[in-house]
Amino acid sequence: MHGGIASATSRKRAAAIVISPILCREYEGEACQLEPKLQFKAERAIVRPEADDAVSCICLDHGLQKSAVACIVKSCSLSDSLHTKNATMTACGAPVRNKSRQYYNMSIVLGVVAVCLVLVRLAFKQFWSSRRALGPDDKIILLTVVLRISGTVLNVKGLADHGLGKDVWTMSVSELSTFVMWLYIMEVLYLAELSLLKLSLSAFYLCVFPGIAIRRLLWGVCITNVLFGLVFVTVAIFQCSPIHYWWTQYGEEPGEGHCININAMGWSNATISVLIDILMIAIPLSQIPKLQLHWRKRIGVVIMFLTGAFVTVVSILRLRSLVGFANSNNPTWDQWEVAYWSTIEVNIGMICTCLPSLRLLLLRLFPGLLGNTIASGSGQDVSYAHGSRGQTVLGSEASIQGHGNELADVEPKKGSDWQSNMTKSNHVLVKSEDRRRLGTLLGK
Repeated sequence: MHGGIASATSRKRAAAIVISPILCREYEGEACQLEPKLQFKAERAIVRPEADDAVSCICLDHGLQKSAVACIVKSCSLSDSLHTKNATMTACGAPVRNKSRQYYNMSIVLGVVAVCLVLVRLAFKQFWSSRRALGPDDKIILLTVVLRISGTVLNVKGLADHGLGKDVWTMSVSELSTFVMWLYIMEVLYLAELSLLKLSLSAFYLCVFPGIAIRRLLWGVCITNVLFGLVFVTVAIFQCSPIHYWWTQYGEEPGEGHCININAMGWSNATISVLIDILMIAIPLSQIPKLQLHWRKRIGVVIMFLTGAFVTVVSILRLRSLVGFANSNNPTWDQWEVAYWSTIEVNIGMICTCLPSLRLLLLRLFPGLLGNTIASGSGQDVSYAHGSRGQTVLGSEASIQGHGNELADVEPKKGSDWQSNMTKSNHVLVKSEDRRRLGTLLGK
């Protein structure tokens, strides 16, 4: 907080505001008392407003300010508390803070980039990939895009335009209640988008990695993501009873109601989300050593998967912003950081899910840019060729170490030539499917 009180009258006014709840128009209950030491400081500033330490006694004493706020909030209505705090800050010459434009710009820029990249991904999959069809992961991300467009609009029109990034005492009670309502809606949207992003990435891994063991693990991750989303979205919707008490408690007539421990919910969601992120980074990285790839392609694939770690870093940074999430006396200012990192997390997550498809698109547009070969078992480069129908044909067999037995080896019965031939045919078909999945990741 900055000093700069204009006059002795301003000092006296600031001190009077700080030490007493008499400005409340509808004062109820017993008068609250400051600690004796703080009471003495405030009274001294009133008696000797010309003293050099009057400003430090009131405006620069954070302990006095904090105690006064708690005292006034306890004794006054919300409207009078905001009025009193506003008068105090004005008397102290405090600057008017506003970070809403920064949030506004970030939300629009990242939202547009994320949505455009997803649309490019979907167009590539539908019209230019070898399959010419959307996979389960694409359909899930399409639903996420719908929510993200809605979320971006609400970020701008709901949060930024209704006080996010401003001090709460510069707003009216009705404005504060409206802001909290939009914050509630955005919280539910955020949890839904986050769960869909994780589910989309899990579905993509299911299309890429053929091993039985790894697929069982991935199915478990998919189920976990579904449960993760359903549980926390449901809890977020019904965190207060009645639901509208979440924002009406900040109105002139809050009414009756109660809420769960919102801090506990926020921290548990964020912690579980980070753990799932770490698992979903470790799963693909654990499979890279099993693929016989040229070292350049191996590095490229590792880098592509490690970009997902950036989302985890953002999630951890968001954890820091959750300190005192539901216990703030200045929610429109303090929730700015939570909303800021949550918006970055969702948008960057959408961008990261598009990286494999964007890599394939770049391979199509610039074949020599990223390289278009897979190392064979002998270490030689094996190039892809494209058939008349756009299908990808591998020049020679690409092996996947450790997956051959569990995927393709079927023991034929002795003395049965037709069964032996059928087994060989199945082996070739399974290997072809393995190559198709591998091609999905590496460039087909």
